[in-house]
Amino acid sequence: RVRFTTPHLSLFALLGAPADTLDGIKVYPNPFKPTAGLGHTQVIFDNLTTGVQVRVFTLMGDLVWETGPTDLGQVRWNGQSTAGNDAAAGLYLYVVTNPKGEKRRGKLVVLR
Repeated sequence: RVRFTTPHLSLFALLGAPADTLDGIKVYPNPFKPTAGLGHTQVIFDNLTTGVQVRVFTLMGDLVWETGPTDLGQVRWNGQSTAGNDAAAGLYLYVVTNPKGEKRRGKLVVLR
C-alpha cells in the first residue's frame, strides 16, 4: 500500500514488480481508436507476469503480432502487424501466456 498527498492536482503512475498471476490482466483502450483524435497510439496489456508472451490474431486465426517473452509487467502494441502494416478495423483475439502455463484470452476491437 502506498499513500501520499500533493499540494496540487497531478497525474502519477505507480510502477512496480510484475504480477504473480494473469488474473488481473488489463487491456486498454478497448476499443482502440488510433485515428479518432482521442490520443490512442498504443494498446496496453497491463498487470502481466514475468516471462509473458502476447499474441494478437484475426478471427480467422492468422497471427497479426506477437512479443517475445518479457519481464516488464506491461506490453504495448502500436496497432500494426509484425510486417509494419496498420491492422485493419475489426475484432481481434489476443492470447497472453506465461511460463507457468497460464493463458488469458480476450477480444480487442480496432476502429479506424
